[in-house]
Amino acid sequence: MGLYDTITCKYPLPMPADPKGYSGSESFQTKDLENGLLTYEIREDGSIWLEKVEGDYVPGDNSGKDFWEKFGHFEITKKWWEKVPITDSVDILDYQTTDGDYDYCIEYKIFFKNGLVSNLELIRFSAESNTDRKESNRKMNQEMEDFLVYKKTFRYRFFFGPYNYLVYFVFRKMSRFLNFLLSNCYRAEQFFKF
Repeated sequence: MGLYDTITCKYPLPMPADPKGYSGSESFQTKDLENGLLTYEIREDGSIWLEKVEGDYVPGDNSGKDFWEKFGHFEITKKWWEKVPITDSVDILDYQTTDGDYDYCIEYKIFFKNGLVSNLELIRFSAESNTDRKESNRKMNQEMEDFLVYKKTFRYRFFFGPYNYLVYFVFRKMSRFLNFLLSNCYRAEQFFKF
């Protein structure tokens, strides 16, 4: 399936005939390159570059005070850019949600020859009304605010909250016990066979 790579495009891109308030994008995603969460840049001269990194894995400290100290991480020691000598076409796309009247989806096909842009096309542009999305977000935020207010009530703090925690605790213990039985079922079967 692969992951998206990020492409920052500083090369001038064609705008749609009726942009409906769309002012352009600089950051795009693609699945036509390495598919490894890598960062590329198409510069003003049309050349494509890949950001390279070197570093070391730093193991976590089990005696750390918080989660992030206990969790290992990759520490970057060096960053640089390398030109990519690609001869292929790359589809790049961007989806923008806005506070205005529309959300935008735009897709370009960029043709490269020896690492330089040779041609590009606007494949798709859509400007969809975002009133439904904004209303859905408003309702969800209102429900969250109402729930947080409800969690502070006497009824929740001293009755429903502890009850919910007890139900959660009991069913988690039952789930772990049943998983233990399932994982050891084969061993028990082998023990009783002749």
